Amino acid sequence: MVLHNAEKYKVDIYDILELRKNLMNLYVNTVDHYNSNKMTDWLLSNSSKFDAFSISMFLRDKNKANYSEYLAMIGEHKFGVNIGRLDGEEYLIKASNIIKNVKGYPELKFIIYSQLAQTYVYNGDFIKTQENLKIADNIIKDNPQIKFDNLSDFIKTRMLLLQGMYGEALNSANKTIKNNLGAGDLSPDDVFVAVDYIMKSEILNYMGRFNDSYDILSKVYNNGKTDIAGENEVYVSLLTQLAWAELGKDKKHDALTHAEKALTVFKNNESIFSAIAYKVYGDTLSANNENIEKVINAYSTSNRIYEEIYGEDKKFSLHDVKALYFNAAKNVCSMVKHEEAIERIWYYQIREDIMKHWGNDPQTREIVELEKKTNCLIRPINNASR
Repeated sequence: MVLHNAEKYKVDIYDILELRKNLMNLYVNTVDHYNSNKMTDWLLSNSSKFDAFSISMFLRDKNKANYSEYLAMIGEHKFGVNIGRLDGEEYLIKASNIIKNVKGYPELKFIIYSQLAQTYVYNGDFIKTQENLKIADNIIKDNPQIKFDNLSDFIKTRMLLLQGMYGEALNSANKTIKNNLGAGDLSPDDVFVAVDYIMKSEILNYMGRFNDSYDILSKVYNNGKTDIAGENEVYVSLLTQLAWAELGKDKKHDALTHAEKALTVFKNNESIFSAIAYKVYGDTLSANNENIEKVINAYSTSNRIYEEIYGEDKKFSLHDVKALYFNAAKNVCSMVKHEEAIERIWYYQIREDIMKHWGNDPQTREIVELEKKTNCLIRPINNASR
């Protein structure tokens, strides 16, 4: 109502900007993509007005800060819709350029650089992640009153996970959760704490500690279901990790149900969480003895999304991709029949990359042993096209 009256009676546009910025903040923090899109469209349709004044020495610092924060919220929203892709990067960089020479506003500057770091870590770019984390950490050192330093811990945990440093990642995840709850501003059911618990469960899944992961995820799923269920990345990740834990506990049917549900949430978006979801979907299909073509299609889709997001040069250095390749190889090799030449061609392609990038890994030796007991390598297949 306040916003409606302000626009109706032609209040100063920077006052309207501040009102809309506050609403955008609410929508982004509650993962409301529909209303976040509406607020994004408004700012972009009026950006020429604000751009002309944002560099002016006559524009009040407060107005520059509001414009910068609004742009940062758009960057965070774009990140949330397609995690791993760089859709929000340009808005965050623009926000940083507007606010960097404005005195004060350390919280806003910290949020912008932290969000840039988070954007890059999910894109697999550790160099840019660390560059922006360093700036954010320096802001914290100079302004110890800022309470948002747990975001830095969350990003560092993600880096450790992607490097396969699971023990260190688990310690970092526990520290982040403890600090969030210890601050007193968040409850265990809060969506932000849920994100921390989900990543902890993902680490536990990688470690094979499926019972521990399942216990955590079941509580998040049941306690916070009404708050996070819907078309958002938190729910996709929750369902995916729950399916993975259930599969580890031999709850094959439940795992398949939750994996399929995860893929229906973001039908029109392919984020890094989609890649993970398709990988887990392939695992659950295999465990339930579904058609091998469906299994291969799930793994192929996961691999395509990883390559689009990480790029060919980065993807083989990241452990989520490594997990995809080894699971795909083991499961497809176990399913291939003598007559399924096309499936064996696909297997050879996966095997070739495994031997090239992880030839000395113990899991590679497991695959070689598995091949001796199956139909994977009945005969050489030449000129297999990708």
